[in-house]
This record gives sequence, C-alpha cells and structure tokens, in this order.
Amino acid sequence: MQIAKGLHPGRQGATGDLLCLAAENGHASVLKYLLPARRCDWGPRMPEFGCHLDKLLVRPSRKGHHGAVKVLLDHGADHSWANVKGRTALHHAATSGFSSVIEVLLDGGAEISAPDWHQGADISAKCNAGRSPIFNAVESNNLELAEFLLSKGCDPMSRENLGSTPLHRAVENGLYEMSKLLVRYGSQVDAEADSKTTVLDWAIRGRDVRVVIFILEALAKMPPANALGSSALHPAAALGRPEAVKILIDKGYDVNLKILDRGYTPLHEAFSRRCIGSMEHLLNKGADVNAVMGNGTTLLQFAAAAEGDLVNAVQLLLKNGADMEAWDVDGRTPLDMAMTAGNYDVVELLKENRPIGLHAALRRRRSVSMDIFKGR
Repeated sequence: MQIAKGLHPGRQGATGDLLCLAAENGHASVLKYLLPARRCDWGPRMPEFGCHLDKLLVRPSRKGHHGAVKVLLDHGADHSWANVKGRTALHHAATSGFSSVIEVLLDGGAEISAPDWHQGADISAKCNAGRSPIFNAVESNNLELAEFLLSKGCDPMSRENLGSTPLHRAVENGLYEMSKLLVRYGSQVDAEADSKTTVLDWAIRGRDVRVVIFILEALAKMPPANALGSSALHPAAALGRPEAVKILIDKGYDVNLKILDRGYTPLHEAFSRRCIGSMEHLLNKGADVNAVMGNGTTLLQFAAAAEGDLVNAVQLLLKNGADMEAWDVDGRTPLDMAMTAGNYDVVELLKENRPIGLHAALRRRRSVSMDIFKGR
C-alpha cells in the first residue's frame, strides 16, 4: 500500500504494472486504492497504462483471489471477456478449482453454462459448440467443484465441439464417482456424441470396469448397433478390455455381429490387439471361429499372414476348431499364407496340428484344379 501511495500521478506505466501485480497476487486493498479515480475517467480499457481491466480479472480468478475478483468486478471489469482460446475468468476459476471465485463471478452476472469458444467455434452458437465450466471440473476430477457448479444450475447436458457431454468425458477417464454425480444431476446415459458414439462406448475406452457396469445398469435398454453395424462389444474387444467383454456378453450382446464394411466380428477385433483373455471369453460364449470377413478370409488365415506375436492366438484358434483346410479367394490355406509371410513359428504350429496327409491332399486338390483350369 505504501508503494501505491508513493506513485507519482504521471507515472502511468508504473501504475499499470502495479495493478497487474496486485491482481496477480490478490491484493484487494491495493486495487481499491488505485482503481476508484480511474473507474469514471477511463473505464475498463486503459491502454495508456498498458493495462486492461477485463484482462486483469483473469489473473486473480485463476489464482483463487476472490477478494481481488470482487474489487475488479465492482470497478467495471467485464466477466464475459475471453482470451484468444475463448476462456473467460469463469473457465480459469473452474480449471483451478476455486468455487469461492466462481461464487463471486456468478454474483457479478457470469453465465455458469457459458461455452468456451475454443478451436474457432462460432461465437453465436450455444453450449453445444463449446465447453462450459463443468467440463473443467470433470477433467480435473474435482467432485466438490462439479457438485457446486451443478447445484448452481450448470447444465449437465452441455456439449463441447464434438457433441460430447461431461458424462462422456467422465466415463472415458474412468471417473466412477464423477459419473455417478453427473447422472444424479441429470446427465443422460444414452446420449450420443456427433460421431454417434454412446456414453457406453466412451466408458469402454476407460480402464475402470465399475464405470462400464454403472452405465449398463443405468441404461433403460441395451444400445443397438450403430450405422456401421458395430456394437459396444466391438470396441471392448478391440481395446483389450476382457472384463468389459465378459460383462457385455452377459448382458446379451451378439458375439458374432459383423461390422458392415469389413465383416469383422468382436473376435476379429480382440485378435487385432492379441487380447487372449477377450478371445477366450468370446469363444467360450459361442463366437464363430471360422466366421468369414468381408475380404473372404477366415480369422486363422488372417492370423497366419499377420505380424507380431501370433503363436498364442493361433493356438487358441486351433484349439477351438479353426479350419486349417479353408482356402482364401486365391486358393491359399493358412499354412500357405504363413509361409509367404515368413511366420515360421506359425508354420511349425500349423504343421504340428494339421491332420495326417492334409498337406499332400491339398497339393493334390490344387493340382487337379490347375489341370481343370488348363483344360487337361
């Protein structure tokens, strides 16, 4: 305060610097001393002082200095001012978790569901084009702040640029308690993002199976397959979530449902991640080990020509009756494909498991086919 009183009236740059320091460090009394005379003379924008009152509001908001925030608001600072990323003082306070600052901003007229106009979203759009402060509370897993915001009227169904809700984000990050809180305040468990992915799809991406169970139990009915023919079981298998796979199967999801474009079943998806646990669950529940994909190949043929650690997956397929005699559209067997790909561990495994005389029989079949083709 003594420094503020000692400032010469003509030293405007120094005054601006001191205002910034006072706002940053929450010195409300210094702000009160410096601001009254200027409120009427200059208004919120003060270029001659190298300072902008609206910008100053962000500094104490992100540091939790609610007293300084109130002083700035009382002297005309605009709570709706946003930086180039569209973040207002309210967003900064929510990100930092300061409910006391949020309370002051709300008393000053800030909109609790105001969107964060990030990544070039149209400023005339409503909340489904940006991020409201509840997203900040969710991503920081601040339950106390989230409940405070929701109790003050923050929309639990506000949507960000991609159409996802706070619940989508909570379940994706495996936030069990946060997910329950959002549902309690009205978040819809059957909501879809713009990509048509459901809350359940996002929950499966997370790593807390409790969240998956919670969403399944909260759903009134099992979500249908999407426009591509994929159900929640496909991403569960593809992402290597054996616990989620088991739960979804027990809930009645079709283990042999094929994606429309590629013809992949959940078993194909599980193999793509070499997730033996998921493959076992699927096979034990009736997954067709010889289901043909869209390109006309079986999973054993696909596995024989694939890259990476294949032996355990191939062993599991063979144990469950994978057809070693199946030909692809080019007349190749899994053994042929493994040899061509240089997967010699798989070659040995297939040779060990083939029926007696199989390879000779296949060669005879191929010879006969070639004779017919050549008109012999």
